[in-house]
Amino acid sequence: MDKNLHFLIDDYRKKEFSDLEKQLAVYDHLDLKKPDDAMHFIKGCIYMSCSGNVNTKKDSWEHPHPHQRRIKADLAKKYAIKLSKLTMGNFKNFEELYDELTSERIGFPKGLLLSYDVALRIGHRLGIEPKDYVYIHNGAKVGAIAMRDKGYITLSKGHRVPIDTFSKSLPGLSAADIEIFLCTNKKKI
Repeated sequence: MDKNLHFLIDDYRKKEFSDLEKQLAVYDHLDLKKPDDAMHFIKGCIYMSCSGNVNTKKDSWEHPHPHQRRIKADLAKKYAIKLSKLTMGNFKNFEELYDELTSERIGFPKGLLLSYDVALRIGHRLGIEPKDYVYIHNGAKVGAIAMRDKGYITLSKGHRVPIDTFSKSLPGLSAADIEIFLCTNKKKI
């Protein structure tokens, strides 16, 4: 393994690795069938990054976390309404949850970072997480392309990449951690 990549993985484990569980649990208490709770949940997905940075202006739509800066207030409010249509059913895995969230019935767009962030947090509530695929969008896509260009991986097209693609280059990281690693280290890889 490349010395730089090894350093980046070690650095990631020290700084971000242990906080993911805690950060995903922040909104577990909300009832997503209640409009106010659904709105608060969507705001949390927009304002809180996986690294735990939160915009303290809870009732403001003006300052989203930079990784959700493309989601404008009116669109976010529509997503909160769509979220209330989701039935917290018996999803066998994260892919089923993500597919239902991005289905025509619910209407979150496939490949949108917000769709993944919402699914990740709902999955946490349900005890399911991405295992078989790493979800690639925005910054994570840039990181994955950098890894491909340096010969670490062979990258397939689409927003879902099999986790096995990364198993040799990023050993010991979960699918969710790989997504965060790729995003936070996109310029360092």
